[in-house]
Amino acid sequence: AGPAEQMNRRDLLRVTLAAGGGLSLMGHSPYRQWYVFRATHLIVVTPEEVPDARATAERVAAALAAGLPDSRAMAATARTSVDVVKLLRSHQLPLALLPGAEAVAAVGGTGRFLEEGPVPLRTLAVFGRDLLVVLDDFPLGKARQIVKALAELRPSAPDSPIPFHAGALAPADRVVAPAAR
Repeated sequence: AGPAEQMNRRDLLRVTLAAGGGLSLMGHSPYRQWYVFRATHLIVVTPEEVPDARATAERVAAALAAGLPDSRAMAATARTSVDVVKLLRSHQLPLALLPGAEAVAAVGGTGRFLEEGPVPLRTLAVFGRDLLVVLDDFPLGKARQIVKALAELRPSAPDSPIPFHAGALAPADRVVAPAAR
């Protein structure tokens, strides 16, 4: 084969590899898979820095999965409470289980949340010292479904240090469980 033919083969190979690589990247984007996963699973995120938070999140997710089977609810952790709030604020995840003091700081934009500024969190349920929170624009109907699905975990209805979501305003709807710690 002459130099011109070798050049054409190299160019053809280069173009084929580039096109194949581009197509494979488009079809296997981890972001696309993450969007699909989030759309098909109700994820309760909690900070891994909080002892026993994962266990509480697992209980909440199990109750949600039982009460709302289509939710495919599951628990997940993020490194810190700040990371959890960032996931909520960016609408990457809808539900979080946070210590009450951390939720208050996030709502006020104080302490560890000073740089992020105030976050409009609302309580759906109280689990001892922890709050199941959403953003204030969380859909009302979905909030009511979640509160109803968590009813089996409710022994009483105390106040929350941050406002309850409109979907959980009726005292009979408030979900509260004793601290598991």
